[in-house]
Amino acid sequence: MKKGILISLLAITMAFTSSLYAFQYTKGSAFVFADVLEWQVREGSADMVGEQISPVGTANPSVKLLDAPFNWNTGFRIGVGYKNLNQSDSVVYYTGYHTQATNQISAPGQVYSPYLGNFFQNNTNGKDNGPFYDAASVRWKINYNTLDFELGRTFKIDNILTLRPFLGLKGAIINQNIYTNWQGPNTLSSKVPVPITTFTSATENLSNYFSGIGPAFGLNTTWPVHQFTQGSVNLIGDFSAALLWGLWRYKDIYQTDGSSSVNVTGNTVNGAAPMTKAFVGLEWMGSFSKADVNVRLGYEGQVWFDQLQFNTLSSGRLNDLMSLQGAVLDFRVNF
Repeated sequence: MKKGILISLLAITMAFTSSLYAFQYTKGSAFVFADVLEWQVREGSADMVGEQISPVGTANPSVKLLDAPFNWNTGFRIGVGYKNLNQSDSVVYYTGYHTQATNQISAPGQVYSPYLGNFFQNNTNGKDNGPFYDAASVRWKINYNTLDFELGRTFKIDNILTLRPFLGLKGAIINQNIYTNWQGPNTLSSKVPVPITTFTSATENLSNYFSGIGPAFGLNTTWPVHQFTQGSVNLIGDFSAALLWGLWRYKDIYQTDGSSSVNVTGNTVNGAAPMTKAFVGLEWMGSFSKADVNVRLGYEGQVWFDQLQFNTLSSGRLNDLMSLQGAVLDFRVNF
């Protein structure tokens, strides 16, 4: 634990990015901005939300995993800020992103669930196994929300480098919901599948709700590539990290189309939630008679450690990371 905290603090001191200004209007020293984000999520446990075994009863069966591949979706970032004449600044911004993954699997073969609610269906003493199925489907939704506040200052080191270190505070609410549907239940009686007649389908819905807040540190860098009379082309590299104190809440509800249900609850988890972020790209800056225009195109990646913390049948409580990555196209106007 101490080693993990030290590693996280070391990562934080290495710094990281501020906001990506997709569209920004500035009047005097105050400004507002909004960003367009095209991101995709990768989740540690989304590669196995079910499994299919076939052919049944043979010496060499094959196993096919049911995964949940997330779609590319558009998010946004909006905020306000103020820049002083001494090049210090303050900024606050909100980032919102929503995405989902869907998949399905069906016979031939036996489809098994990795979740606890299914395990205890018709198995209240926990000595046997829950049912398996002829078919299954999954829909995994993620609702990502962060709020950042930064205090920074810009330093021009020389003609080839400009730095903006900052200190800040990051808050996050990340809700994940997994909706599964199971069709054609069966049980094993002396290793022979026997249909269950009390119900024909079931759903199992899991939720992993996270909220946290903590300090953030970062460094924005600008490297001029080419200077011309009315502007320049720059290479941008931004890096940051945050260490949030977080709270995880977990629910698992299994419900048949009959009258039976299983409700699995776990203890609320409190602990550290480290994250890192990076942005690299190119920036074009142009000066006109009444305005300065910046256009940026780049790639942003975020890694949230220990983000998924619900329980499974085979692995117990998970502790998997979540990553977000994709393109950012930015447009900025300073008046």
